[in-house]
Amino acid sequence: MKRWDIIIAGYGPVGATLAILLGKQGLNVLVLEQANNIFDKPRAIGMDHEAMRVMQSCGIADALAEKTRAFRGAQWIGVEGQVIEELDPHPGPFPLGWAPNFTFIQPQLESMLRERANDFHNVQIKSGCKLTEINQDEAGITVEAIDATSGAVTFEGNYLLACDGASSTVRTKLGIVLEDLAFDEWWIVVDAFMKRPTPVPESGRQFCNPQRPATFIPGPQGLLRWELKVMPHEQPEDFNQPENILRALEPYVETDALEIWRSAVYRFHALIADEWRRGRVLLVGDAAHQTPPFMGQGLCSGIRDAANLAWKLKMIHQGLASTALLDTYEAERRPHVTTIISRTKEIGKKIGELNVERARARDSRMISEMMHAPRPRLRQSLIPPLDAGLIDSLRSSASGTLFVQPRVRDTAGAETLLDECLGDNFILITTTPQAQQWLGPEESQHWRDIAGERLVLLGPDRTLTSCTLGKVLQETEPLFQKMAIDHGFSALIVRPDRTVYGSAANSEQLCRLVQQLHAQLTKPQRHTLTIKTRKPNDNFANAQLG
Repeated sequence: MKRWDIIIAGYGPVGATLAILLGKQGLNVLVLEQANNIFDKPRAIGMDHEAMRVMQSCGIADALAEKTRAFRGAQWIGVEGQVIEELDPHPGPFPLGWAPNFTFIQPQLESMLRERANDFHNVQIKSGCKLTEINQDEAGITVEAIDATSGAVTFEGNYLLACDGASSTVRTKLGIVLEDLAFDEWWIVVDAFMKRPTPVPESGRQFCNPQRPATFIPGPQGLLRWELKVMPHEQPEDFNQPENILRALEPYVETDALEIWRSAVYRFHALIADEWRRGRVLLVGDAAHQTPPFMGQGLCSGIRDAANLAWKLKMIHQGLASTALLDTYEAERRPHVTTIISRTKEIGKKIGELNVERARARDSRMISEMMHAPRPRLRQSLIPPLDAGLIDSLRSSASGTLFVQPRVRDTAGAETLLDECLGDNFILITTTPQAQQWLGPEESQHWRDIAGERLVLLGPDRTLTSCTLGKVLQETEPLFQKMAIDHGFSALIVRPDRTVYGSAANSEQLCRLVQQLHAQLTKPQRHTLTIKTRKPNDNFANAQLG
C-alpha cells in the first residue's frame, strides 16, 4: 500500500490551497472529498490581501484578480438614515502588493485552485470518497473511507489535515468539541444579478436599522449580495418562500429588477475547537473555527491556517525542523482567530441591535468616534499581528507583523512583486549589504542548517550593487524602507509564510535571533501525546505518540 506524506480530508478552497502549497514542496499528497463536483453557488464572497498573497504563492493570483472587485469603501447607516461610520478604500501603495480587500465568486476560485492542483503529479484527488474511520499510532495514520466507485478503501499516511468544513467528520470522530463564543443568529443570504438597470450603491452598506439589520455587498461581474437578519417574530423556514425573500429585500432595491441566483438561510456562529491538533491529525479552516461574516474573514482565516501549517510540515518533512514545530500551529492560530471572531462578533452585535433607544445611542456614539478618528479608516486595521508561537521571544519591534511586498527591480531593470523573487524558506532581509555580514561563523552555519535565504532590499533612492552573501533588489516604492524606519531595524528574519520572526538593529541582536530560531526549530518533542481515536463502538482507545 502506498504511504502518503499528507492526507487531506476536504477539497474546498482551504483543502485545495493546502494541496497546492504542499505539492509545490514535493510532498506526496492525497485529498479525499465526499462530493463529486464543486458547489456551483457562491458562499464566501470577501477576501483580503493576505489570502491573495497565498493565492500568489499558489500561482493563480493574476488570473483571480481579473475576476475580483476591489473594496471601494463602506458606510454604516443609522436609525435615521444617517452615516454613522465610514470605511475607506486603501489609497495605495498596497502594503502586500494586492488590494487589501476585494470580493470574488467562490466557484470560480475553487475551479482555479483545482486546476492548479492538477499540475502536480504528487497530488492525487479522490472525489466521491467519504471518510469513515481514523486510527493512528507512533508509526502513522490510517484512514478508512467509502469510495463511490470501488467501495471500502484504506489509506496510510504521516499526517491527516481536516479541511472538511463546519460539520467536520474528522473532528467528530476524534470527539473534539467546539467552544461557543456566544453568537448565534439566523440571517438570509441573497445573491442576485440585475435583469435591468436599477440604482444600487457602488460601495458596501451596513444598514443598522432595528426594523431589519442588513448588509449590502457589491460583488464582481455584476453580482450583488444582501445579508438580512431573521427577526424574532420570524422563522428561518419562512424564507423558503421566494415572496418572503423579495419582501425582505424591498427596502433596499427594486426587487423586480433582480434575478435571484441563490438564497439561503444561515445560522451565523462564533465557534472555535478546543483542540486543533490530536497527534497526527490537525484541524484546518471551518473544521477548527467558524466566524460570523461581518468582516469577511471566515475564508481568510482558513487560508491563514493553510499558509501557517504548510511550511511547518515541509520543514519537518525535509528534516529541517523537529515535529515539535507543529505545536506552534495552534499556539499561533487559535489566539489570532479568536481575536478576529471576537471583533467580528462585536461588529455583528452593533449592526444587529434591535432596541431602538440603544440603536440611537449607538448612532450618536459612533458618529462622535468617526468625527474624531484619523483618516483613512481601513478595514485591515482590525486584523491583529501574530503574538505567540514561533516569533522572537523578546518581541523585537516588528516581530509578528506581516512583511511588506513591494514591487522590486533587479539589476537588469526587470520589475515584479517581491515574493516572485523569494523561495519558501526563512529569509534574512537587510537594508544594506553590510548588514548581511553581521552573522558570525556559528550563526552562519545555523542559517545554512535551516536552509535560510538572504536578500538585500534597497530603497528606491539607492543604487543597485552586488552582494556576495545574497541577491540584491530595489523596491520601486519605499514600503520596506518605511517599515525599517518605523520599527528601527536594519535586518529582518522573515518566516516562509511572510510573517516577521524578529528584527535587529545591530549584529548582536541578529546573532541572538538566529541562535534562538535554530534552537526553536530543532528542539525535540518534549512530551508524548495522548491520542484519542473514536472506534466504531464510540469508546475511546488511548495510544502514545512520541
